Amino acid sequence: MLSRKPRTAPRGSAVGGLTASVAAGVLILAVMVSWPASGGVSHGAGVHLAARVTAVRLGSAAPVPQRPPGQPARVPGPGRNRNQKIRVKRSRDAKCITVPGQAEAGQTWIAGFANVTKLRGAALVGPAFANIVLVKTETICPNAVIFYNTEIPDYHGLPQFPPVRATFLAFGFMPVTSTIQLSQVGVGKIYLSLVGAVPGNPYVVKAVARLNIKVLSLKANGVTLPAGPRCEAVRPATAVLTNVNPTGKPGLNYWYTTTGGPLSGTITISKFADCGTGGDNLDPILDASISGVQNCTKLIQGIPCIFRNIYGSSCPPTVPKPRR
Repeated sequence: MLSRKPRTAPRGSAVGGLTASVAAGVLILAVMVSWPASGGVSHGAGVHLAARVTAVRLGSAAPVPQRPPGQPARVPGPGRNRNQKIRVKRSRDAKCITVPGQAEAGQTWIAGFANVTKLRGAALVGPAFANIVLVKTETICPNAVIFYNTEIPDYHGLPQFPPVRATFLAFGFMPVTSTIQLSQVGVGKIYLSLVGAVPGNPYVVKAVARLNIKVLSLKANGVTLPAGPRCEAVRPATAVLTNVNPTGKPGLNYWYTTTGGPLSGTITISKFADCGTGGDNLDPILDASISGVQNCTKLIQGIPCIFRNIYGSSCPPTVPKPRR
């Protein structure tokens, strides 16, 4: 019928990148790997909406747009798009109504990069296979219409991303290599908030996911450091990724339910615990080099395969090319 879920992620995606999010889901993030001194992942911040709107349904049968070449758009800071001056703010006293959506199930691929700010390094995440549900519900408010989508990664039947192997220079000179497992906690949530009354108006996308970060192996200067079976961050990391489309038109730099696209933002990594064996305590080393805030992440979600409309979507789903 459709493509079978691969047991392992393919190796055919370009060097690095994780496209995350799709109309239902996304996110993933922070690990370690060498990152060029120049360039970084664009930041994103959650934004809300303003402007009167009426209910409108985004059909999943919309044509897949042509993707012209271009550079990734910068995600504006909270509250305002600096170029288009779109004000987005949700009224606190709005009376909203939530109704069932089309709830179209499908599959997609996600790939991207996650920075480790302290080490000026990044890790390639994915490609990761994921199950999605598009427009699960619609929330209609006086000043916004919000479409809710979900995403869950699938790696050998578990809600995980393929293990991430990352290399960086500790203290600026010592090569350190680690393998990290990212496991999603619960369902990844993607909200598309429409500004205006008809499709084609500006919209804001916000994806939220919680991830457990576990260190599977660790080497410093070629010497194996036993991490132990329970070496992981003490709290799940929360990834908040966004995308703002000031034009409302599909394109390479914007995320949409039927086309996928980029999502970017930051993640905070907590301290580590239970790292090391035989009396060795590696917690302080990992805390000093990895734990921290403002670790930028950029994920790309490929064009999804929608079960109900396999001929109008992309089946099997396409593997996206990661972008910095």
